[in-house]
Parts: sequence; C-alpha cells; structure tokens
Amino acid sequence: ATITVTATDSCGKTASVDYSTRIDGAAPVLAGVPGNASYQCASQVPAAPAVTATDDCDGLVTVNFSESQSGDVCAGLTITRTWSAADTCGNAVTASQTITVQDTTAPVITAGTIATCYASVAAAEAAALAATTASDNCGGAVTLGAATAGTCSATITVTATDSCGKTASVDYSTRIDG
Repeated sequence: ATITVTATDSCGKTASVDYSTRIDGAAPVLAGVPGNASYQCASQVPAAPAVTATDDCDGLVTVNFSESQSGDVCAGLTITRTWSAADTCGNAVTASQTITVQDTTAPVITAGTIATCYASVAAAEAAALAATTASDNCGGAVTLGAATAGTCSATITVTATDSCGKTASVDYSTRIDG
C-alpha cells in the first residue's frame, strides 16, 4: 500500500511524501495439523507430520515445532505437539495436537496341555509354566507366575503380568500325588 502524507502551510502551499508499506492484519494459515489421538502403545504413535504455513502476503512462512511429554504409558502418557508460525508483520498462529497413550490391555495368555498327575507341586507348576504362552499388545516383556490350590484335585493358576501390571490367567487341572 502507498500512504501519501500532505502538509499544507497557511498560504495554501502543499508538499507531499509517499510511504510504501504493507497493511496485513491476517495471521498465516497452518495446514496439515492432525487432530487429537489416543493409542495403547508408544510404538503406535506416528512421527509428527510436516505442517506448512501460508500467509496472504508472505506466501510460505517458516513453521516452528515443539513437543513435550508427561506421564508414562502405564498411568497415561500425554504428548503435546505444537506448531507455530508468524509473518513478517508479526501476525502469529499456533496449533496443537494432544496424544494420549495408555496401555489398558491385559496380556494374551494361552493354555497348553499338561499331564494328569505329578509327583510334586514344583513339577506340576513347572509343567504349567512351560505349557503356557503369553504376549503383550505393546510387545513388552510378560512374566509368568504359578500358584497351586489343592493336591489330589489340584488347580494350577498361571498368571501373565505385563510391564504395566496388567494380568491375565489360565487354570490347569491336575493331580499332585507325591
């Protein structure tokens, strides 16, 4: 825009000066900012996308990106991604994405087959542990533990525990006669 400033003295004589400037009250527009999202596992969170900013006067402008995290996957991890841009007139825009990550899924446990009779609780539990498989939805380590109730008509409970403390169990029926 051109702004002309004219001065007039008491005799009516005038003098003018022109200024070239820009009148811009609009902030850039961000494109490609994803919406908020939730995931079970940190490995499922996608990389931050390339966000662009376009200004009506400057064209493409630089986009600044920051990311912060709080919490953990077991209790709830919050990832906040923020994109911002400003044009040469100082008009700024900011957009954020909030990602929540929390493992709420118990491990998957599968019972195998064990014998119908064992000479000791230790032997029966070892067999039940060996026959049991377990996996975690987030690919983490799963630990197996066994507990036995009864002897002649024994129930062995094998419990799988993931890294977030979520559990799943299977029962085996056998006889312990030692």
